[in-house]
Amino acid sequence: MFPRKYKLILRKLPGFFEQAHRIQSGSVSVFFSPTVATNTKLVVVVPKRVAQKSTARNAIKRAFYQAASLWLEKLESFHGHVVLVVQRPIALEQVTKITQQWVGKLEQQIV
Repeated sequence: MFPRKYKLILRKLPGFFEQAHRIQSGSVSVFFSPTVATNTKLVVVVPKRVAQKSTARNAIKRAFYQAASLWLEKLESFHGHVVLVVQRPIALEQVTKITQQWVGKLEQQIV
């Protein structure tokens, strides 16, 4: 389970998308903004056009949070806010692979 202290509350950050950098990773767009925060904070956004039912959207979110918890050590070195926006329908089996891709791309952007 993804620790609560790493979850981002996007509503508290007005204008985040205008200031954030963007990485396109397959069917996921990753918006990130370096901050002086002590922890990296992450949120997964699954729009209704990707999955009509809320149970499907929540399943996708849970899968991404579970996959991101495997990469938490690398994400902690970032110190910023990360927003994952799922653009197209994806299979739950692909989530780990997709997460590995965007974490790698984010790591390249940091260095």
